[in-house]
Amino acid sequence: MAKAISGDRVLIHYRVALNSGDIIDLSPDNEPLEVILGVGRYLAGIENAVVGLEPGEKRSVTVPSAEAFGERLDDMVQEIGRELFPEDLTPEVGQTFHMGSPEQGGMMLTVVAVDGERVVVDANHPLAGEDLQVDVALIEILPPDPDALLRYIQDAAENDPTLDPEEGDGCGCGCGCGCNHDDECHDDCDCDEDCDCDCRAATGEAEEAAKS
Repeated sequence: MAKAISGDRVLIHYRVALNSGDIIDLSPDNEPLEVILGVGRYLAGIENAVVGLEPGEKRSVTVPSAEAFGERLDDMVQEIGRELFPEDLTPEVGQTFHMGSPEQGGMMLTVVAVDGERVVVDANHPLAGEDLQVDVALIEILPPDPDALLRYIQDAAENDPTLDPEEGDGCGCGCGCGCNHDDECHDDCDCDEDCDCDCRAATGEAEEAAKS
């Protein structure tokens, strides 16, 4: 039976836990994860653990912090001025936000302390310094698909939490309607009733005009 190698498209089940036993991520029982090994979309420790397995085999590995989310660095905790935040945003402990442009290497920051106009933020990943316990099971090695890598990259971009909706497709309201502030709503706009963006308003006005 063939063994998984880098470049294979596979279906896996996985579980990632801390040394404390706390589970931080796992695949649902009925939804194995499709992974293209070696692309690097997922944690390297997960992808590397799959390489060499045959369908039906399982493996448990310890992924050191340096190969997971990195070591925790004290100089990544810094104090910044309140004026760097948008006027309509009140920094609160535990809040996370993106500083700078994702395209230019911006970073995710976590607020760890607030004292008047002084705000302390931590640029370390929340799991920095943590070793991870990874369990994987190879379910299936899928047939080659020339279009799979493109779909894989598109899906990764669409689910990137660091991307600003106003910088990409959509009106920026977060509803995912696909409209653009600079254009009229298209026929496929799927803003729901709770969406208060201009797109839905414009669509509603057009519908009313058509009825009259």
